[in-house]
Amino acid sequence: MLKLLLNYIIFITLFSFSALGVEREIVILTSFNEKETKDTAEYIEKKFNRSFEESGYKLVFNHSTNMMDLSKYLMSPKTLGLFWISHASGSSKNGLNGAIIDAEGNDVKRLFQKVNPNILFISIIGCQAQSIINDYKKKNYYNGIQTQFQAFSKKLFLSTGIRRGIKFSAKFLDQDPKTFMNRHPHPLRHKIRPYRQRIKIQGIHSLNFLEKVIPTPLYNNGREIEIYNTNENINAQIVLDDHLVGILTASKEAQKFIIPKSMNKKKKLKVEVIYENKENNDRKHTLEFNTDFFEIDYFSNANGEIFGEIRNIYYLFPVD
Repeated sequence: MLKLLLNYIIFITLFSFSALGVEREIVILTSFNEKETKDTAEYIEKKFNRSFEESGYKLVFNHSTNMMDLSKYLMSPKTLGLFWISHASGSSKNGLNGAIIDAEGNDVKRLFQKVNPNILFISIIGCQAQSIINDYKKKNYYNGIQTQFQAFSKKLFLSTGIRRGIKFSAKFLDQDPKTFMNRHPHPLRHKIRPYRQRIKIQGIHSLNFLEKVIPTPLYNNGREIEIYNTNENINAQIVLDDHLVGILTASKEAQKFIIPKSMNKKKKLKVEVIYENKENNDRKHTLEFNTDFFEIDYFSNANGEIFGEIRNIYYLFPVD
């Protein structure tokens, strides 16, 4: 009888939690190479686990993160907050010449243009990535969403970036952030070394579940185009004037994309197809297009192969 009662209580508890909505996650993504990952991953997990151990939040670590992993978490309503820890660089004036690098050496900065509106914050812990995010803000990529961004304008140590990132997250995850100061005695008894700061997050239980999912904005205001990826082993970014149209996945099935209406006014559209930097990349790619709205052209050699290896360029001519 007691066993049945315990099973009933567990069932009711699980049902109650699931009824609250989508379970949220704090996602920590790193994208260092294999030589850097092992020791660095342990250090990073230790830092975050210490700060969040009493918060009640679910932490998800993903090391050696690639383009598809990043896209998945950026577009997931389960993601409550996201920390991206990687090498990055930006220009002093705008983000056009900057880069945010994944574990495979791909520049994934444009993936941050499209973010699930249910994410509270994104902290990009990498050197000089602030100019990239500032550029995207000016281009109104984040209009109408609640997500707040943190990025840095200068080079910084990993420990400093993590500490500042966690402190930034406390604004959203803790109604009353607790700051602990660890004192280190100086050899001279009457002196104390400068304090080292560690943030201790006391979680807000209601944030663990999302009762009402804010729908992701539909990027359907434009002309539709179908693309067939003839290489089923590699993914690619479809980019139009530095705007991420979408991710072409490693599949031979037709994939639909929308060319924004504001860009259809041009007589010629330059589309960049940026493939993943993988060892099994055979360097020969050809896409097949299906559309009633555009004529397609590209530069090719005598064999009809498009110029370029990692990056191919196609031209779209709108049909009136």
